[in-house]
Amino acid sequence: MEWRRKYERERKRRYRARKALEQQQQLVASPANIAEQSQSQARRRRLKDMASWLLSSSKVPETERKKLMNQVHRNRRLIDVLLRWVHLSIGPTPQDGTPWLHSTLLGDPEARQCGYRWLTDRVFHSAIAEHATTSNVRDFAVATMHADDWDFACLGLEHHHQVTVLGSVEQLATWLWGDIVASERPNGSLAEAIEGDATFQYQRVTNPRQKKTLLMLTRRYAIASRVVVVYVYIRDDECIPRHANEFRPHGFGWTVLQEIAPDVTLCRTHTLQLAPLTFNQAAEMFGIPAQPSRECIWTQMIQHAQNGVEKQGDWLVDQFNNRLRIQERRVSVQDG
Repeated sequence: MEWRRKYERERKRRYRARKALEQQQQLVASPANIAEQSQSQARRRRLKDMASWLLSSSKVPETERKKLMNQVHRNRRLIDVLLRWVHLSIGPTPQDGTPWLHSTLLGDPEARQCGYRWLTDRVFHSAIAEHATTSNVRDFAVATMHADDWDFACLGLEHHHQVTVLGSVEQLATWLWGDIVASERPNGSLAEAIEGDATFQYQRVTNPRQKKTLLMLTRRYAIASRVVVVYVYIRDDECIPRHANEFRPHGFGWTVLQEIAPDVTLCRTHTLQLAPLTFNQAAEMFGIPAQPSRECIWTQMIQHAQNGVEKQGDWLVDQFNNRLRIQERRVSVQDG
């Protein structure tokens, strides 16, 4: 019986030791458990309060939400009506098969002045309409060549360019207008002023390399927080008749300078030049030698056009930045 008593004493001793260890571990872990339980209860209370608030708020402003949605729908309908009204008031677009209506100037002095205003105003309203429906502000440069699907004849060249510049709208508009009225262009073209004033110019622009002549109307419009410069390329002018082999594109374009923050300006440009050319004439204009495949030549022409748009955009940004740096140095010298 002695061995049984020893066994029981040893078993009870191990049991007491195990219980003491468990109690010690519980005492050590209890502060962390209490903190965790408190945090869990606090989270549950916050979630419960949030759920109650959402439930109550979802019931109360239902009529207010309907009222706001009706206002949004009314504003959208109003914008659509105004856009349709503007489109009807400025006439059809240049792609409607009557390019003479949008690219012709008469010789009569009074009709000529009306033509200056009508041609530039319709492009201005088109620019405002497109700008109002576009929310994209990222930088990009895209060139598109319009062609006849049958024989690859080049119908025109269109490009879009957008960039954000660190400068005020007034500064950039002044510099842009100065470049427009300058007699020499960065691409080697020469501009001759025919008529104009502080906000309007009619110029003959010649490009000897491309053997191209542009008769260009340019007008500047200043409205709230933005400046719009429009371009109209004239095909027929009774006072300046075309020569037999003269290449004279027609079309339109604009540059919108929009203030998006103090001294931060979004510069958006869209240009479309329409000039029916044969495939060989278009390749010659881009300086592309003859290739066995028309698809290969067409790809090169598109690449040339894209490179030209990107270079033109880079040059414009560089000019703006250089002038800003010069102006900052002048201001710092004056302040010093």
